[in-house]
Amino acid sequence: MLLLLEPYLGEPYYWGGEQPPRFDCSGAIRWAAGQLGIELPHYAKYQYQQLPKAEGDLQVGDLVFFVNTYLKPDWETDPWISHVGIYAGEGMFLNVNAAHGVTYSDLTAPYWRVHYYGAARLVLPLFIAPYSTGWSH
Repeated sequence: MLLLLEPYLGEPYYWGGEQPPRFDCSGAIRWAAGQLGIELPHYAKYQYQQLPKAEGDLQVGDLVFFVNTYLKPDWETDPWISHVGIYAGEGMFLNVNAAHGVTYSDLTAPYWRVHYYGAARLVLPLFIAPYSTGWSH
């Protein structure tokens, strides 16, 4: 997924965008996953709910989720998943945010560390070649 989104580094953030080059955070994830045959909803909250959670150390390609990255009226009493990115290794993740568009960010930076919620792991579908009657041992 990182390789699919890297050509769009530097593109601006577009609220509700889910087609290149116009992405918001969860729209970028939805589009890239779709290129791999994985159907995901658009919103980060629903992506997190749908996917198996990543156990142990983060792996490249894990989706990283954040809470309360913009305000809603009851954000202090009801934390909500509002942002998603793709872990790229060595503490970095690719994400689409309003301040920098499509970019790499440092997961250990104070802002992201405070808002970090958890991670999920994509399970890629298996592609099985159709049986061919012309094949022989």
